[in-house]
Amino acid sequence: MKKNILRVGAAVLAAIMLLTLAACGTEKTPPVINIIINGGGVAVDGGGAVVNTQPPVQTPTQTPPAASETTAPPASGESTTAGSGTPAATTTANQQDGAETPTTEPSAPVNTNEKSKAEILAIYTEVMNKAKTDQPKRSQKEYQTIPGDAANRQINASATIINQLLNLAGNFMTTEDQAEWENFDKGNDMRWFPVNKTAKGCLLTDANAIKEAKYEILPNGNAQVTIVLNDENNPEPPDDGATTSPSYHGAMFSPLSKNEIDAEILGNSLVTALLKDVDYSLVYHDCTAVLEFNPDTKQIVNLDHEMVVEITAKATALFVVKIDLVQQLYNNLKVKDFEY
Repeated sequence: MKKNILRVGAAVLAAIMLLTLAACGTEKTPPVINIIINGGGVAVDGGGAVVNTQPPVQTPTQTPPAASETTAPPASGESTTAGSGTPAATTTANQQDGAETPTTEPSAPVNTNEKSKAEILAIYTEVMNKAKTDQPKRSQKEYQTIPGDAANRQINASATIINQLLNLAGNFMTTEDQAEWENFDKGNDMRWFPVNKTAKGCLLTDANAIKEAKYEILPNGNAQVTIVLNDENNPEPPDDGATTSPSYHGAMFSPLSKNEIDAEILGNSLVTALLKDVDYSLVYHDCTAVLEFNPDTKQIVNLDHEMVVEITAKATALFVVKIDLVQQLYNNLKVKDFEY
């Protein structure tokens, strides 16, 4: 996780510095560069000149987590407290053939149990804590995404530099195609299984931190819980071995630590020499956990975590160039092939 923290911080700061070099040339007045990288859309306005003929597209190219979408009322087998989500692909609790889980959607659930957010959180906590204690065999992978495509990327100045910038930022990320499944034998210490570096699989106790929650029974008999948390600014993860978390995202997911980014990146003498008045934030929104498990044994079948982070950064580069950057970052964790 610390490696990922450094990659994300470096990508953001590298973006700022590259644009600074692109902007400082023949400008006689202090240029102002406004960059919006939001779901891949990019707009640049340099030196106060109007260079865009139409407003920048700021709609993320990656559809927000399905659990946060507003849909029709749930089918008779779903239990939901707000919104609804697309059920994840399923396997039976005893399937251990090592193949990737199919991505096809299951048919409509068949159970009619209604559960509150607090009840769903309690179920999730019980199943995740059991996994931490039982230390099952499993496979997991983690990857990041900066959404973007030609249809949603507007570049009206310094096109070459902007493309180099986006390519550089992407180099700091592990994409889904690049991510490899990491195998953990039974009896492992579960240190890098959520919640990272703690003895518990979930430290969240306040159901008010939940924006949406859904419980359903799938056609194969497995249960599935979907939880979406409320937005949170600069959440910190729990300390190593902690039993509580300073944030509710840290109590369920593995958020990037702004404190560590400050220490490792902003503490760099080269960065501080180039950038002044640096101000940035990490807003976690629509972060979603989808847990499929055997309701009788409480053994996990599949676990999907998606964290969506809006990185906002402002700075003055080389004393004259004003930088304003916003970028959406998607972090995904997938875990499968559990053997208890």
